Amino acid sequence: MIWKHIQSERIKDYKYLLSELIDLGYTINSITIDGKRGLYKAFEDYPVQMCHFHQKRIIQRYITKHPKLQASKDLQKILQRTNLPYLFTYKNHKYLDIHNTTNSLDGGVFSPMKMLIKIHRGLTKSLKLKMVDDYLVRNKKINNSDPDIYY
Repeated sequence: MIWKHIQSERIKDYKYLLSELIDLGYTINSITIDGKRGLYKAFEDYPVQMCHFHQKRIIQRYITKHPKLQASKDLQKILQRTNLPYLFTYKNHKYLDIHNTTNSLDGGVFSPMKMLIKIHRGLTKSLKLKMVDDYLVRNKKINNSDPDIYY
C-alpha cells in the first residue's frame, strides 16, 4: 500500500503513484476510478472501470432521481452514455475480477479513518496528517494483501 498527501487531486499525482507501484514490481491489471475527469486518458493502457455509485452521484448532481421534464430525461441519458465505455469494464474483463465500485476503499478503509478525524476535529493539520499516516500504516499491517493507491 502506498499513499501521498496532496492538496487536490491532480492527474500527475495518480500517474506518479502508478509509476511507484510499477517500480516496486507490482503488476497493474485494472483500475477502478470515481469518475475524475482526465483519468481515463491517464490510464488508457489499462482496463478502467468507473464506480457505479459515483456515476449515479454525478447524474444526481444535475438532475433528480426521477426526472419529469423531457429535457431532464434527455440529459440523464446523455450523462449515462458519457461514461458508458467505462461502466462495464468489469464484465468485459471477468477474468480480472474487477470491482464495479470503489466501496472497498471508501467504506472499508477510508470510513473508519474519516471517523477518527471527525472525532478529533480540533487537531491541527499536521497532527491530522500524522494520524492518517499512522492509520494507513496500521491498516497495511493488518490487511497485508493486494496493494491499493490511497490519496
